[in-house]
Amino acid sequence: MKTIFLAFFLLFALSTTLPSTAANLAYDTDGEPLKNGGTSYHIIPVFRGRGGGLELGKTGKETCPLTVVQARSELNPGLPAAFGSLINFPFIREDMNLSISFTEVPEDCVPKPSQWDIVEEFPIGWFVKVVGNERFVDSSKIKKYEKYGPLDYKLVYCPGAGNVCGDLGIHNRRLVVSDGNPFIVNFRKAFTESSVN
Repeated sequence: MKTIFLAFFLLFALSTTLPSTAANLAYDTDGEPLKNGGTSYHIIPVFRGRGGGLELGKTGKETCPLTVVQARSELNPGLPAAFGSLINFPFIREDMNLSISFTEVPEDCVPKPSQWDIVEEFPIGWFVKVVGNERFVDSSKIKKYEKYGPLDYKLVYCPGAGNVCGDLGIHNRRLVVSDGNPFIVNFRKAFTESSVN
């Protein structure tokens, strides 16, 4: 009798928790959940004609491309990126604090892994650069932005405990903390030669 009761309890618990977890997942352009680590994605704009995906560029006095920028050409999907979380779950949920890293970089001078972090520079304000692997940077989140389509998202920066977040938007090609003017994106799987063969 106890076994039957336990089986019904587990069935009830799973049926009440799985839909909410699935509803909170972030999805790629194929309608599949984003994977936590390993799989690379191009972060591409929803709106065409204003530029392409996210890549690295030299800004200010940089001698190496360390600033996350939007590609000038809308035909350029940008660099592939991966999402990681310290939470032991195979997929990315909207409530997860994330580390975002470029998985392929254009020059040897760029630190690897190429984690994103927020830096402040006057008079620009807060913007995104890549840093080395001295610490795990998990101050980003993915949030659904359903105003235009079901697979549209925005990236947000959540410092500290992550309760207060700021939108990441584009200003002069840079990815910056820009409340109220988010960069609306889709996530498209990045295919390399090794993954095709």
